Amino acid sequence: MHERWIIDFKIDLRLGSNLYLHLHTVRDPVGAAFIAAVLHPAEGPRSKVHEAQVRQTLRLAFAAGGFPEEVQTDGEGALNSQPGDNFPSPFTLWLIALGIRHLRSRPGVPTDDAEVERAHRTLYDYCLIDALAQPLSLPELRARLQQAVEVLNYHYPSRAHGCHGRPPFTAHPELQQPPRPFDPHFELARFDLQRVDAYLAPLCFERKVGKMGQITLGGKAGRYTVGRDYVGQVVSVHFDPADRCFVAAPPDQTGHEIRHWPAKLLSTDDILGFSLETPPPCPQQLPLPLPFQQPMVKEPALA
Repeated sequence: MHERWIIDFKIDLRLGSNLYLHLHTVRDPVGAAFIAAVLHPAEGPRSKVHEAQVRQTLRLAFAAGGFPEEVQTDGEGALNSQPGDNFPSPFTLWLIALGIRHLRSRPGVPTDDAEVERAHRTLYDYCLIDALAQPLSLPELRARLQQAVEVLNYHYPSRAHGCHGRPPFTAHPELQQPPRPFDPHFELARFDLQRVDAYLAPLCFERKVGKMGQITLGGKAGRYTVGRDYVGQVVSVHFDPADRCFVAAPPDQTGHEIRHWPAKLLSTDDILGFSLETPPPCPQQLPLPLPFQQPMVKEPALA
């Protein structure tokens, strides 16, 4: 248990006349359990998933279930490398610094995240489809969602593989004993920049020098000047953990350095997503298990 979690997103949920929501669901596919289910406000219909909200969801999940070995996502642009840029995303580097591998579902292979997609449907049919039509506030809807998660985890029999008709947390009591507990108030204590350096060190990034003599690593904010003499040429870039710099060289010519730059966007503040001078983001919802708040009158489809 807690080896791999899958997080997925259901967008365009509408509460009332003008509030759109995203549902984030974190699932342990082996234990068939919900680790977290969180509703976030969205700007409007078809709005994009925001990395900051995904981090908040995962911090809630970490507080409830500790650290998994891996977190799997789909190809959401906010969480993955930019198109045409194989440099790891800030989200990937954040997980790496916490000692968690970031996996991406294979494009066009729906079975990679079928389990969490079914979990979305279970939550929506059981809890949200009727609640969204009621005059509820967002805090009330969130409370209803958390109650549903508790019922499905602890009280309702599951047909999922390995549960044998028992609730997931009864079938798999080890789910309640996370091997790597986490307190979100002490995220920095778990954060290790050396993990990021070790992850980047063996990677090589080939870049074509633009007409201004620059290349990018990780988007426009990561621009580095190679020089106009190299416009149109391809350079090979690697990360040197000894001085935390990027080194550019001609392809296949190790030891021949063209340029040497201090790495941008790789400080602790950059990767954490908040300044060390401010408190870290803390959970806005209670971790599981939660007490019942009101009776549920509708039976859920089996997870």
